[in-house]
Amino acid sequence: MEQFVEVLLPLNLPKCLTYKIPEEWHNYVFLYQRIIVRVRQKLYTGIILKIHNEVPLGYQAQEIENLLDQTPIINDKQLQLWQWISNYYLCNLGEVYNAALPATLLLSGEQFIGLVPNCECINLNPKEQLIIDLLATKSEIAVKDVSKLLNIKNP
Repeated sequence: MEQFVEVLLPLNLPKCLTYKIPEEWHNYVFLYQRIIVRVRQKLYTGIILKIHNEVPLGYQAQEIENLLDQTPIINDKQLQLWQWISNYYLCNLGEVYNAALPATLLLSGEQFIGLVPNCECINLNPKEQLIIDLLATKSEIAVKDVSKLLNIKNP
C-alpha cells in the first residue's frame, strides 16, 4: 500500500506539500522527522507533519529524496507554538519553521560540497573518487551537478 506524507517546508507556502514514501522506507518514516524533498529542482529540508494513505488528487506525488533523522526534530508543543505564531503574526507556518530552526538544520536552495583541507580520502568507491577528482580542479561543486554527473538521486 502506498504511503504519503504532508511536509512542512521552510518556504512561504499556504500549506504543506504531499510526497510519496518509497516502499523500502515505510518502516523508517515518522512524525516530525526531517527529510529532503525536491521543489522545482531545488532540495529543501522538510518536516513530516502527517503520514497517511490518501493518494493526492489531480497529480502524482514526488518521492522523498532522503531521510535525515532517526528521532523527531521537534515535538507537539513546539508545533503548537509555531502554529500560534503563524496565526498571531499572519504568516505561513513554513516561515515560522524557517525562522525557528538554526540554519545548519535547513537545507534550502542551492547547496555546494567541497574538500576539507588536508583530509585523507581512503577506500572510496568509484563515484566518490570521481567527486574527489573533480574537487581537485574546483574548490566546490553544486550538489545538483554531482547528481547529474553521477546519475544518482541522492548524492
